[in-house]
Amino acid sequence: MSINNHTHTETFIIGLLTASTAILQIIAVEGRSIWVDENYSLLFASRPMPELISLVMDYDVHPPTYYIFLRLWTQLFGHSELSLRSLSILFGTLTIPVFYLLAREFFARRGAFLSTGLVALSPYLIEMAGMIRMYSLLVLVTIASYYTFIRLLDTWSRQWQLLYFLSSMVLVYTHIMGLTVIAAQTVQAFARLWRTQSAEEARTLFTTDLGLGVVFLPWVFVVLNQASKLAEKPQRPLPGVTDFFGLQLTLTGGYPAFGVFGILSAVGIGGWIMRRYCGENFSNVSGNLMRDLSTNEGTISMAVVWFSVPIVLQFGFAYIIPRTFDYRHMIMSIVPLFLLVTFGAITLSDDDLLPVRTDAVFVVLVCLLVGVSVLGISAGYASDPHPDWEEGVTYVDNRAPSGAAVAFDSSLIQSQFTYYSDRGTEFELYGYPESSPLIRGQKSWPGIGSVDAESDEVWFLASHASNEREFMSTMNDTHALAEKRNFDGLIVYRFVEENTSQPAVFR
Repeated sequence: MSINNHTHTETFIIGLLTASTAILQIIAVEGRSIWVDENYSLLFASRPMPELISLVMDYDVHPPTYYIFLRLWTQLFGHSELSLRSLSILFGTLTIPVFYLLAREFFARRGAFLSTGLVALSPYLIEMAGMIRMYSLLVLVTIASYYTFIRLLDTWSRQWQLLYFLSSMVLVYTHIMGLTVIAAQTVQAFARLWRTQSAEEARTLFTTDLGLGVVFLPWVFVVLNQASKLAEKPQRPLPGVTDFFGLQLTLTGGYPAFGVFGILSAVGIGGWIMRRYCGENFSNVSGNLMRDLSTNEGTISMAVVWFSVPIVLQFGFAYIIPRTFDYRHMIMSIVPLFLLVTFGAITLSDDDLLPVRTDAVFVVLVCLLVGVSVLGISAGYASDPHPDWEEGVTYVDNRAPSGAAVAFDSSLIQSQFTYYSDRGTEFELYGYPESSPLIRGQKSWPGIGSVDAESDEVWFLASHASNEREFMSTMNDTHALAEKRNFDGLIVYRFVEENTSQPAVFR
């Protein structure tokens, strides 16, 4: 087959995978309500640029790159839910062709197509691509950073040094845990310098990392300030072995994929160890390891370091500040996981390993991997862990009289209410127990005796905090609970004055 035909085939397959990913991501956001963390994105992106950056510095540990993109995006396309989510979908879609470029540094076409297909069918990446958060951008710039890093090691050109610097700068200014990806790359860089002892390579890597450090230095002070605030809040349980396996289930998309991916990753790593470090090479383990880590090509050792370093550092950070632990903060490790799985599939298709047609084995493995991925996607479509805010707010709009007091168990979720409500200006809105400076004009709950409302009804919306019981106790003296409804996790309470005789409704 000619080179042009190969190119056309590559373009067609990657184009098909890219289009399929976009369709799957759009389907996944159907009917999904804006949830609490996405509130921050809405609030920040709705402010003028200087105020946006100031608010992010005061209230978020993560840098403002995504919020700036979202601000510019909404100015062009508006604030509809599809518009808000489409930016992340765009980043998630662009991940496919960019990842294929990276995969070609690790594999021939067959392996690159397989690993790219796994990315396209990843249930977790499809879910994250629908969020009004920075996670799909984080995955995209992580891949770009690693691709330019490998190309820099291969060429040592000024062009690739600049591209690596720029992609890594966007990475660390997208999410604070982007630093763990730089740490993984630094491990390989040190291994290379240990082997080559090249002053020119050392100078190139040092100036690049120094530049990244200088550029990121202003945000270090923000991180330290936010870390001190987090340390003062109630701490979460420390992560352990259960959390590690929970992370793997999350990244792979469920038990079937976890089992298949785990076995193939183990086969890939085991085959690599057998080939490189057993037999006659066993006596030079350290030399072989250094050579593998310091190569200018994509290798399984690079994938192992890339997969493990962000996870190890995230678990370590959690023991210093427990509130920082979050599976989503380790999403960067999903990319090398697919590389490891592909290494395993290729290892099992090795002519020297199995006395059967290797093409047939590879096809069976591809079908198995696609099958478990599709199962994970189906399960993700069937379950939405977030409350149905649109339905809950519509219910309040249809039932609450003008002038009713509406309070929120967390001040920030008022923005979700006003986003979906057509009558938000007709109600007296209160943050409970106090207002948030992020919500313009929000009032703190003054106690029922001081509420200045035209109606005797009080509505209380509880989503993720634990203030329901406390709020109900403040209402007991003057108001009775008349109604309680659950909208997939959004609890809506309606209180009426004691002298109003209405039957209570609980659903």
